Amino acid sequence: MGHGTFLVPPESGVSGNLRHVKLKIMKKSLFIIAIAALMGTMGCEGEYVDEQPADVTYEQGVAPGPDYVWIDGDWVWSGGRYTYQKGHWDHGRAGHTYAKGSWTHTAHGYHWNKGHWN
Repeated sequence: MGHGTFLVPPESGVSGNLRHVKLKIMKKSLFIIAIAALMGTMGCEGEYVDEQPADVTYEQGVAPGPDYVWIDGDWVWSGGRYTYQKGHWDHGRAGHTYAKGSWTHTAHGYHWNKGHWN
């Protein structure tokens, strides 16, 4: 609608323009509420399990060279559950150390905190 257009006849005065403004505000408000609700449900989905998965053990083998660091396996959220990805050897990073991942228990259940370089 262009400038000066009304949802009701112009003879109804300012109230017609006011209704148009209120309608626009209401539509924007509903859109914002819908986006907020969608974001809220996305944050509540998954990545929590009732029980912490059992530790996985396997041979890590020998480092392929003197500058390699063992990166412990990580749990990855996929398809509504955690799956384990084996560890691997990686080149060390000068001045950094690798912090292995760990489980956190919350009111929602267990959540995996990925390993990372410090």
